[in-house]
Amino acid sequence: MFCNSCGSKLKESDKFCENCGASVEGTQKVDTSLQQQSPQQPPQQQYSGPYQQSTIVYQPSPVYSQRKSPGLAVVLSIFVLLGSGQMYAGKVGRGIGFLFGVFGITIFFIFAFILWWPVAWFLIPVVAGLQIWCHIDAYRVAEKYNRFLDTHNRPPTNLDNW
Repeated sequence: MFCNSCGSKLKESDKFCENCGASVEGTQKVDTSLQQQSPQQPPQQQYSGPYQQSTIVYQPSPVYSQRKSPGLAVVLSIFVLLGSGQMYAGKVGRGIGFLFGVFGITIFFIFAFILWWPVAWFLIPVVAGLQIWCHIDAYRVAEKYNRFLDTHNRPPTNLDNW
């Protein structure tokens, strides 16, 4: 039993609370069947009064399940589509920009090779450099996403400057 006034523990033989002197009449007994719960959960005590105790149950934060793998971002960028690593890490606009940028340069490369092939050879390092930059950027965006998640304890949104 617990005191309705101060919440201190009472003995069954008490008529008044030893802590505050309030009358014990009207207090409810704690159900002892709740104390036979599994050892993983602390026993819950039920009683009425202004000082009700609540059981705090630890629940792991869902934030750590939202982390983005930088390695997976690079693999997506290499093997799926250029820009898909950025999209995976939350920068969809940047990923679409990389996709259309490389696509546009590739189309320009094809036409340049057909029309005037010496110019096309100068575009090969540009296309390769853009692809490598896309892979590195996918890795960095995923790391930046995880740093924001660690410091703010929530995933970044479009309104955040990350």
